[in-house]
Amino acid sequence: VRTTGVAVLTTAPAASAVERTVDTGQALGLDIPTIEERVESALTTAVRDCWTDIDPNGIFVTGGTTAKSVQRTLGISAIELTGTTVEAGVPVAQFEDSDAGPVYFVTKAGGFGDRETMRRIVQYLSQVSTRDSELSE
Repeated sequence: VRTTGVAVLTTAPAASAVERTVDTGQALGLDIPTIEERVESALTTAVRDCWTDIDPNGIFVTGGTTAKSVQRTLGISAIELTGTTVEAGVPVAQFEDSDAGPVYFVTKAGGFGDRETMRRIVQYLSQVSTRDSELSE
């Protein structure tokens, strides 16, 4: 049984956070590819834990590399566009989770939009998550 939920997992809220991560990694003697691998590993662990613990029926991802990593981590073989957008440039897709049915998947380019864009995405996912939960009862 799926509980209604939207999980929000963010990585770097600003370019300065990325720069601090790189600076810290380099201070520890790591090269850029190793830093990137470690960040991706932490992200995939967090995604896997979130998926298991919260079982969300909505996922919001920024950046193509992150979206691919999430897709690979969750074993998603196909994502289908729904024809809906949260706003221009922010498409809504979905994939089938064999245990619980459709899961909404919203992506946004990393450098696109602002805080209001992210708020609207989370609000959209919350609304469709609640609606779908009510329909399945």
